[in-house]
Amino acid sequence: MSKEFRRLAVPEPLRDTARALGFPLLGAVEAGESEFFPEFQAWLEAGKCAGMAYLREHADARRQPESVLPGVRSILMLGMPFGELEKLAEREYPGHPIRHCLARQTPENTASEPPKNTAFVAQYAASGLDYHDIIRRQLKTLQKTFREFFPNQTSRGIVDTAPFFEREFAVRAGLGFLGRNRMLIHPDFGSLFFLAAILTTETLPETAEPPSTPLLTREEQLEFRRRCETCGQCLRACPTGALSETGLDARLCASYLTIEDRSSEGSSTPIPSPYLLGCDECQRHCPWNQPFPPRTLFRLDAFPLTADTLRRTPFSRPGPEKLEARAAELGK
Repeated sequence: MSKEFRRLAVPEPLRDTARALGFPLLGAVEAGESEFFPEFQAWLEAGKCAGMAYLREHADARRQPESVLPGVRSILMLGMPFGELEKLAEREYPGHPIRHCLARQTPENTASEPPKNTAFVAQYAASGLDYHDIIRRQLKTLQKTFREFFPNQTSRGIVDTAPFFEREFAVRAGLGFLGRNRMLIHPDFGSLFFLAAILTTETLPETAEPPSTPLLTREEQLEFRRRCETCGQCLRACPTGALSETGLDARLCASYLTIEDRSSEGSSTPIPSPYLLGCDECQRHCPWNQPFPPRTLFRLDAFPLTADTLRRTPFSRPGPEKLEARAAELGK
């Protein structure tokens, strides 16, 4: 970020509520125009968004948070570690049928290839449940507390479905730094956490105080980014060459190919990855994510899957036919 952005004060009781809801990371920053937008435009024009047409259709809305909430003045950025979401999912959906399809890689078996008749699943999906549903509910509770402090404002909670650059504003708010793998990284949580935001029409006061732990100062962000620049393990670990010095090319990315892509359905060209859904290789090799948690496995003998099993899970995004075709490919 070339420009200095005003970081804003958050009432400490609100921060306490956020922690209790599973958000150890909470920072606030003034709303303002995106600095990342020109780079995003160039990425779209180069075709690197692959078949994600929705990114092109709503591109211009990402210039300003005003597109998401008219009159927005302040933005609260929040981070929930994957483990926190798993706890919430286990407590609230203990009997969901997707759980019968999932298992954990044991500490004794941490090979790069999954055991027979299983495939890896990206860590964000380890709970088996759709993180949007769970995080939105937590945000609504936090918004209720926020209204107790600021009753005359309007707010909107979002979890990566609005035209808004979550990572850019999370960096501004001190939640981490942007790594070479394009992930937001925090020294305590690595990149294994979800981002959410609350946009509000309230003008929160500026603070000159150092950010509350575990938020990062701008100096810390620059130092951690310098360390990241000298590493490059994520680039070398990418199994498809999607990550390079120039950024991410979704056309090659295993996460895109196993979740979003529809053009390759029925293709005879295999995806060089042991993942049924997503890909964690750039994160798994990142020093900030060490030790990496036990990986999640999906039982390939669980197919075919019913609509009830996939409902309100990350696996509903690719859909049953794409998943089954991918499972057949991995089971060969």
